[in-house]
Amino acid sequence: MRSAQTSPRGAAASWLTGIGLAVGLVVLVLAAVAIPDAGVQAAGTASVPPPQAADFVEAAPQGFGNADNEWAWSMAWWNGYLYVGTSLQFGCADQLARARNSFGLISYPPADPDVSCPDDPLDIDMRAEIWRWHADSDTWERVYRSPLTTVSQYKALTGSIQEPELGIYPITPTLVARDLGYRGMTVFQEPDGSEALYVTTISPKFVGYEMGPPRILRSTDGRHFTPLPMDPGTFLGDYTKTSIRNPITHIGSDGLRRLYVQGGSSRGAGEVLEAVNPAAGNSAFRLITPSWMQVSALSSFNGQLYLGMNDYTNGFRLFRVNPDGGGVPYPHTTLIENGGYLPSEMNPNNELLSMRVFQDWLYLGGNGVRLTGFGSGNLPAELFRIDAANVTLRNFTYEFFWEGIQAYDGADYAVVDNVTGIRSCDDSFSNTADSDGGI
Repeated sequence: MRSAQTSPRGAAASWLTGIGLAVGLVVLVLAAVAIPDAGVQAAGTASVPPPQAADFVEAAPQGFGNADNEWAWSMAWWNGYLYVGTSLQFGCADQLARARNSFGLISYPPADPDVSCPDDPLDIDMRAEIWRWHADSDTWERVYRSPLTTVSQYKALTGSIQEPELGIYPITPTLVARDLGYRGMTVFQEPDGSEALYVTTISPKFVGYEMGPPRILRSTDGRHFTPLPMDPGTFLGDYTKTSIRNPITHIGSDGLRRLYVQGGSSRGAGEVLEAVNPAAGNSAFRLITPSWMQVSALSSFNGQLYLGMNDYTNGFRLFRVNPDGGGVPYPHTTLIENGGYLPSEMNPNNELLSMRVFQDWLYLGGNGVRLTGFGSGNLPAELFRIDAANVTLRNFTYEFFWEGIQAYDGADYAVVDNVTGIRSCDDSFSNTADSDGGI
């Protein structure tokens, strides 16, 4: 089944981004076509002001016409199309998962009058979708929708926090989405030189339904998506996690191109898998990180693979590894600890949620939400960057914690860069007073 919708925007633009909202995803496009690195000041050049709210317009009907389409969770540009992976009614599914695992402390449906969930949790429509934007015709087309699978029971925690037990509860056979969300996308060049679009998923196992591992979809034409082989007894076939996300490509020191993905819980960090020939599925993938390393973000930078690990006690950590196809887990070098060396009383960010290479720097986006029991607390998120030589760390949120820090524990890492001012949450991503020609 396919449907096409026309964008309310007139002309194609060159810079796109997606934002997931609680009620119907919104895909925004920057109205101006030619904006040279907005907000970034290169050495010896004039400062360019960052884009303003008026520069953004909706590029698609909210939720692609369906308010239950809550999250734009992944994007990729490939062969003249922008692909967007979504999640339907994730807020309801998330509430149900917490209700089934909170010993009665959380209820379903939610009491929030602004959140509309079916009274019967079996009526939650979790069928994730993949849409693509045609640049020539300026229209959106749904090219894939999660299939359904029959479930007849679910698992939930019972007993008490002190003595938890896993209960299995029968239900009327019900059709449930096979994919709850399309959590990551990337274009990968196969060993034979061809390209394919890979899409990673979240499984409804996350809400307690018994079904197979989270799937990885693959497409060679952008219209037809097939899951990688996941036969029982193979690595993917026996995979027990509920989510696969953050797919990236990295070329190792042995010259081989590999697909890397992060597997873990639907809510966050986990382990890292690699495959030279991911199309083969099954046991073409293998685990490359130790069990204690809970990775929340990863990136290929300057010939190395960078892994951000969450640490809810001391603050995030950043590692560098050199994938060479040898024994695993790969040896790692620690680059950052304690959330960027902040003292504990400053509540350092507990994980990295994003990484992006730009102008020979690797930018690191932190997470300021700290878990407190069954709730959470919102603290300032922080932005960092490190250079290609791994000798400079910079924090764009605080100004005074980096001076005087020398090489860390004998490693080839020192913090020497500094920030000239503190910016509040609503200040622009620009600082023309910096002497190093950065942001």
